[in-house]
Amino acid sequence: MDIKHAFGRVIARRRSQLKLSQDSLCERAGIDRSFLSEIENGKFQPTLTTIFLIARALDCFPSEIIKELEGLDPVVEP
Repeated sequence: MDIKHAFGRVIARRRSQLKLSQDSLCERAGIDRSFLSEIENGKFQPTLTTIFLIARALDCFPSEIIKELEGLDPVVEP
C-alpha cells in the first residue's frame, strides 16, 4: 500500500474510533470536507500543517499518527 492510502486509512480509522463524521472532524480541524475525503481515499497527500490540524482535531499528537502509519509499512516513492 502506498503512503497516501496508508495515511488516509489511519485518519479514517482514528476518526471512526472517536465516532466523528467527516463533517465533524473538518469543523474541528478547520478544513474542507471534500479535502478530508480525498485524504482518506488516498488521493491527496496532506502538508505538514494539515497533519497537525487533523491530529489536533483527533485529540492526538501528529507523532501518534505517524507511528501508526509506520506500523502499516507503506511504500514510499520519491
